[in-house]
Order: sequence, then C-alpha cells, then structure tokens
Amino acid sequence: MKRPVIFIPEPFPAGALDAVPSRFEVVQGDAARACSEDELIEALKGVSALAVTSREQVTARVIDRAPDLRVIGKSGARPANVDMDAARRRGIEVVWSPTANVQSVAEMTLALILQLVRRLPELTGLLRAGGWRNYDMLGRELSGMTVGLVGLGNVGLAVARLLGATGARVIGFDPHVSAGEAARRGVEHCGLGQVFARSDLISLHCELNGGTRGIVGPEAFTAMKPGVYLVNTARGPLVDTGALLDALASGKVAAAALDVFPEEPVPPGHPLATHPRIVATPHMAAFTGEAIHRETREVLEDIVNVLSGRLPRHMG
Repeated sequence: MKRPVIFIPEPFPAGALDAVPSRFEVVQGDAARACSEDELIEALKGVSALAVTSREQVTARVIDRAPDLRVIGKSGARPANVDMDAARRRGIEVVWSPTANVQSVAEMTLALILQLVRRLPELTGLLRAGGWRNYDMLGRELSGMTVGLVGLGNVGLAVARLLGATGARVIGFDPHVSAGEAARRGVEHCGLGQVFARSDLISLHCELNGGTRGIVGPEAFTAMKPGVYLVNTARGPLVDTGALLDALASGKVAAAALDVFPEEPVPPGHPLATHPRIVATPHMAAFTGEAIHRETREVLEDIVNVLSGRLPRHMG
C-alpha cells in the first residue's frame, strides 16, 4: 500500500523529520527558491499533507487543485500565507505551532531595539572608518523611554517582559486583550492613536489582515513624535513603504529596524534594505536553532495527528 506523502517545499531540519513515522513518505523541495503557484500545484499531485514556512504562498487556486490534500501545516505563527477560507471550504485542516518561536522573536526584537537606541550600526561604521567616540554619536537609554507595542499576543507580551528589565515604560494596543490583562503583564493598555502619539519607540507584533495592512501609514507617522524609532518583526505589509521612507527623510523617524518586508526575498538594491538609517535583517527573528527545531517538529507532529485520525494541538 502506498504511503501517504508529506511535501515540504522549503526543507525542514533533519532532526524535525524524526517526528514523522516510517509509514509516511516525506518529500522536500528546493532550499534555494520558493515554488511558484504552478510548481506547487504540480508538486501536490497525490500529496496528503503540505508543510510550509512563510515562504510559499498557498493560494485558493493551489488548494482547489490539490484533491488529495488533507492537512496544511505552517511552522511558526498563524499562517498569513495560507488561504484559510479556501482550506475550510475543502475541509482541509490547517495546523501551526504558535508558541514555538515566541522567545526567539522577542529576543531578536529587543536586540534590534538596542541597536537603534544605542546607534550600534553607526558606531561600527565610525570605528571602521577610523573614527572614535564623540558627542555627535550619543545613544539613548531605554530607561525612561516609552515603548509602544502594537499587538499584545504571545510575542508582544514576551517583548514587554524583556523590556521590563530595562526600566522602559511599556504601553500597548490590542483589541483582543483587556486593560486588566495588559496591566498584569506590565503594560499600560491604550488606544492605537495614543501608542503612536506617546511612544519614543514603536514595535509591531500584530497579525496581518485586512484591518492591519498598512496600519503604519501616512496618518500614523503624522501622529508620531519627531525622532521616533520603529521596529517591525511581525509582517512587512503592516508598514506603508513610501510613508516610512518619507518619514525617514523628514526626520520624523530617527531610524527603523525591519526583519520583514512587503516583498520577500527583498529585491537587490531595495531602499528598505539599503537605507542608511534602517537596520535590515532577512526575516530571521524566528530563526534560532531552538525555535526552528521546536516549530518544525511540532507542526509535523500535528500533521501526523491529522493523518492518523487524531486531533491536532493547534488548528484553524
């Protein structure tokens, strides 16, 4: 009898594959490039399960052209790259590993915040150019700064916990979190407009959907303090690219740190990747050895659960 096939377009670490019993066949794709829509459709012929990262786009057309598909797994947070409505119409389970990379993303966020406020990229450039310390290159302490978090889910609250050790005042907006719950985590809950207006530094931790796409756009930048810092380790399209570049040019934004972009991989020479006051990293916040092992293994375990007739731990 033919073994059910699990297709993984962007290869998972070898250790994660230990979660798949031998009664299943695992087929992995090309690590160097994403599958196009047509290539994904072709690859899913006769495939029972699809396990993706954030790289491949699992569109309604892909889902509708995969008659044998029973489950889609997304390693990491809730899948923004999977058409959930199309999957539900087909009765396909969607599973993910929502907490596996929380610590890694939170630590990366704090690292980027510290790079911005202490001006580490500029100081490195100064030293490499033969310069030395001077009063024109002073950074800031987080203690006494107001840090605004847009999104108080798993990652946002983990960032708030890390910031608590710095003495920063943490405020945040999330329509799904009560003021009491936020206060218990050391966060002053307030409206989105207040987060934009009061914060010295703003960090994004919300999901990408119709209501949040472009949430940091021209009006948001107008409301912000002059010289604000912006960090985005969530999703690239949360930020209006043109508005951010205008805000950097005007000085409204002192500097930004971006781990995510509207188009990924980022095209060569893109202004978000080359701007002198943007710290840019290639969507690596969740990519530590520990997090990748946890999230890929957990999603494969839940795929096996579904294919074996058991309930997954996390599903949409």
